[in-house]
Amino acid sequence: MKHNYRKSVVRLLLNFINLPEKPPSQELKIDMFTAMNYVANSWNSVTSSTIVNCFKKGGFQKQMFPRSVTGHFMTPEIAQLTEEEFKKVTAYFGSDVQLQEYLDIDANLATSGILTIGDLVEAHLGVSDTEGDGEEDLATPEQKLISTADAQLAVDNLRKFYCQCEGADSAKADF
Repeated sequence: MKHNYRKSVVRLLLNFINLPEKPPSQELKIDMFTAMNYVANSWNSVTSSTIVNCFKKGGFQKQMFPRSVTGHFMTPEIAQLTEEEFKKVTAYFGSDVQLQEYLDIDANLATSGILTIGDLVEAHLGVSDTEGDGEEDLATPEQKLISTADAQLAVDNLRKFYCQCEGADSAKADF
C-alpha cells in the first residue's frame, strides 16, 4: 500500500516538473482530499496475494503453525506439554476424563464483561457508588473561594516569574 501511495505522489511530482508553464506559486502542494484519494486508491490496489507476500516477508509461514485435529494451533512442544499435563489429570481424576474435555475445560469461561458507567468511574477513581445504579452525574467538588490577599500574592508571584524570564527587560517598564 505504501509503495502504491509513493508511486502516486512521484507521478504527481514528475507531471509537475514536466509542465511547460509552472503555476504562479511555483510549488506543488498536496491537499488533504488528494492525499485521501491516493490512500484509497492504494488500498484498493492491495490483493490477497500482496497480503500473503507481506506475511511471508515478515517470517510467517504455514509450516510454523500446523493445526491439530482439535482446531487449536499446536507446536510439538505444546503437544508434549499437553500430553504430560493430561496424564497428571487422569492420574488424579481417573481415566474417565477425555482429552477433548480437558482441552476445552475453559472454553466457556467468562474472561470479561460489560461495565457500566458507574463501574468505570469506580475503577478509575476508586469511588464506590452504593446508591443507585451509578448512572447519576458525580457532584463536582466545591472550589475554595480565593481572598483578595491570596490573589494579590499570586499576581506578585507571576510578576516575579515574568521578570526572571529572558527578554523581559524591555517589558519590565510595563509592569
